[in-house]
Amino acid sequence: GYYTIEDKEGKPLIVLRTKDDTPYYRISYNSRYGLMDFEGNVLAPCKYEKIGAFADGNLAHVILNDKVGYIDSNGKEVIPPIYDYSRTLPGNRYALYKDGLCYLVDNRTGKQVTSQVYNKIEQYRDNLLKVSLDGKYGTRTEILCSSQSMMKCMYMTIG
Repeated sequence: GYYTIEDKEGKPLIVLRTKDDTPYYRISYNSRYGLMDFEGNVLAPCKYEKIGAFADGNLAHVILNDKVGYIDSNGKEVIPPIYDYSRTLPGNRYALYKDGLCYLVDNRTGKQVTSQVYNKIEQYRDNLLKVSLDGKYGTRTEILCSSQSMMKCMYMTIG
């Protein structure tokens, strides 16, 4: 459900009811979405095409100009919306794709976990990620995510 209120400048906003127990409202204006706290302060302006639910690392998936990013519950863009798409991985990680490359990012800090960039990153099993680069595959321990835990991408298949 939803209802309409005015912000502090008198602009009408649609308030979307949230299912989670968060200290903000999801708001909508001109088919764009933002966040507002319970006192009427806009945390994130109504500029996003979509704002998802806040999850694991307390970040919410946003879409702006058909690009994916993440904001925190204060409305700060922790991961800017510049990526083509993303995948959530275990261990507080996102695989963020842009221009055919994939970056492994910590979903609590928004920081890239490793300087290595891949073509694809996906869950393999238990604490392993399967990574590919230029048609070759390797694994990395997703919990440690250090350069020492990386197997070079040198195999044609893993499985």
